[in-house]
Parts: sequence; structure tokens; C-alpha cells
Amino acid sequence: MGIRKLFVCFAVAITLAGCSVSKLPPFASSRWAIEGNVASSARHGMAINFGGESTFPIANMSNGEYDLNFITTDEQFQAYAPYCKDYIASAISKIPVTIDSLEFVLADRFVVFMPNVLSRWLPDYVCQSDGAEFVVEANPRATSVQPHDEIWRNFIFDDKRHRILVVDRLVKNGKHLGIIYIIQGEDRHVPFSANFHYDVTARRNIQPVGEHMRALLNITIAASTSHVSTRTYGDCIHAADSCFMAGDYLMQMGISH
Repeated sequence: MGIRKLFVCFAVAITLAGCSVSKLPPFASSRWAIEGNVASSARHGMAINFGGESTFPIANMSNGEYDLNFITTDEQFQAYAPYCKDYIASAISKIPVTIDSLEFVLADRFVVFMPNVLSRWLPDYVCQSDGAEFVVEANPRATSVQPHDEIWRNFIFDDKRHRILVVDRLVKNGKHLGIIYIIQGEDRHVPFSANFHYDVTARRNIQPVGEHMRALLNITIAASTSHVSTRTYGDCIHAADSCFMAGDYLMQMGISH
């Protein structure tokens, strides 16, 4: 009886350990702002419009009892519901590249991170700035260093959770960034409502899923070519003082002639 009781306690301990939330990479110190469906970072000079063409309408909505939080700090993440944290962490943990830091997490559907550029992870698909596209098998990479004019994309099929992780990587202002799009099929074990009421990992559904992936690529392309002012607060003060000393009061107020 004692041995059986010990075995039961051990099994319970293992189960609880398996339910614990995976440790995430640290959140970056850079701040992102969100307005409507657009997340922007002056540090990266980038704006990401994840609501374009009705493909990603998820700006801080309430999804049942769960808020689709725009998370930029570890404190915010730790305050999230445990089952939601587990879902997000499990998705991030499937990325087979070292993540130096997270930029922000938009709940169950969208993650921006800074990858470790020394980690070797060749893409499944490449999109070049001139519009050329190819799979790596058809055009082998001689190096794992990502060119500035290419978007690298990888696909991770998570059949157990009925989701696909689409991971795009790009180089913006000399910094490497990664974007994880989570395409989630309906699953009763998922703490969020799914956009797709069918199994997105089933090969028979490749047509609609492929169209959605293409729409997501357009978001990444737009982000890679976006321009956000990288001027600091001090830069703005200096510019305002210069305009004031020159008597250019309209320009000081941001009004063009």
C-alpha cells in the first residue's frame, strides 16, 4: 500500500510539473505602442498593421472572459491567466532558434521577438525585395546569415493543438526581428476562441489556410518597408529650440508651410 501511495504522489507531482508555464525569454526594454490595429516602435522604425484587409482584426478586443492583452513586460505576462500563459509559452517554446528577447505578445495570435542571429535556422521559404520567391531546397543557402533584403519564413505544424506557427524573420535598421503568427483551429482545450472552425493542420484544408498565410506575408512585407521616426525626445526638444530661435513658429508646432 505504501509503495502504491508513493507512486500516486509521484505521478501527481509529474503531472503538476508538466502543467507549469515554460520560462519565457526576457522582454526587451524597447517600448511598442498600439493604436487601433497598428503596433509601432520608434526604436526599430517599424509599424506593424496587423488589421489590414480584415485579415487580423484583433486590436485589444475582449474575447469572452479573456482579454487579448498587448503584453510588453514580464510583469504583464505573469499577471495573465495561467492557462493563457501556458498556451503562449508553449507556442514560443516550439521555435527552434534562440530568442534573445521578446518585443511584445498579442495574446494567442501574434508574437514579435528578437532572434539570436548566431542560431542556425534556415528558412523553408524566402521572399526577396524584388518579389522573387523560392523554397530553400530549390535554391540552397550557402550561409545562414540573413540578407537585409529578404524575408525568411518557416512553418511549424502543431498537430496536437491544431495550430500552425508561421514564423517570419526580417532585418530592419540593422536589427533582426521575428514575427510569429499563430493560426489556430477550433479546439476545446484552447483558452481562446479560434478564427477557424476547422482543423488548420489537416492537409485537405491547404487552400484556405494557404490564402491566409499569403495575407499574413503581406503584413510582414508592409512592416519591413514601414518608416517610423526614430528621433528621441531630446532630438525633438533640440529641433523645437532651433525652430524657436529661428523664429519658425509654425514648424515648431509641426505645421508645414
